[in-house]
Amino acid sequence: MFDQEVLGRSMFYNRVHGSCTSTAVYIATVLRALGIPTRIVFCIPPLDSNDRRQREMLLSNIHHNRVRTTIHHGLADSHGNFSNHLFNEVFVGSRWVRLNYDVLGQDIVDDHFFGLLTHILTTDSLTHVPLAETWGRRYATYPDVSPKLSSINPYRLLKVADHFGAYSHIDNPEVENEELRKVTVNETYWRDALPPPMQVRHSRDPSGSDFYFSIQEYIPNFRLQLVEFYEHAGHHFVLASPGQPELKATLSGMKITDFDPSRRPYQLFGVRIDPEYRQLLAPGVDYAIRPINTSETYVWSVKDRVALRVPPLSR
Repeated sequence: MFDQEVLGRSMFYNRVHGSCTSTAVYIATVLRALGIPTRIVFCIPPLDSNDRRQREMLLSNIHHNRVRTTIHHGLADSHGNFSNHLFNEVFVGSRWVRLNYDVLGQDIVDDHFFGLLTHILTTDSLTHVPLAETWGRRYATYPDVSPKLSSINPYRLLKVADHFGAYSHIDNPEVENEELRKVTVNETYWRDALPPPMQVRHSRDPSGSDFYFSIQEYIPNFRLQLVEFYEHAGHHFVLASPGQPELKATLSGMKITDFDPSRRPYQLFGVRIDPEYRQLLAPGVDYAIRPINTSETYVWSVKDRVALRVPPLSR
């Protein structure tokens, strides 16, 4: 692992590299050998995206619509995990310029990289950074490590302010599709009837979903769109079929977004039939879906003639 992830010379001779950390080390090694001054920079998101309150604090205090939308879309979907990014700065044109992989002049506001890249450290070598004693210790011993923060991430947003005033002369037009507010269920899939490549994602679903909703709305480069809609919208549904008892179902918590540029993107929500209604499920029957909306802003709807088909002998 040291030869593949940490030591630039070994990575060069073995023609291997791994994460952003090793890529930054690799690039620094090669460019210095070519005589170009290069250093490594540590960046984090502007907040711990595992904490909904921090997201709301940040977004409510950024008042330029396009900037806020770009930051909003780029915020990391940490899934409870750790988020950071390492890349480089190179001294060209008599100044230091950010080099992010092959992007020279990386902007700090970017919906592909945390929305707002927050620079916390510059170093000439990872050997000068006490990673094992700081981030490594927190990662290995969470949640027992102190000081207590909002999650496994070793940072927390405390306060936000911008300088975009009411009398600014900068244009500030409204931006469409900053977030999902109204979604439309356009397809349903029983757990064993998912088409490829959805089957691969279902195999990693620990939530025990009985079926999935596909929605037709999709906002490019917005990592948290399903997470945030899930946090605000209703979680309960009624399944109805003529001559059958009505069933109740609840979102399982599973959310799948596929961004593969080679095919049409899709987004799925996992759903479980409530345990007390499972024995009433009728095999081979089509059930209409009736959302129970609990918000006037974040609303479910169902496309005409979309129903859940229960396969025979599904019990």
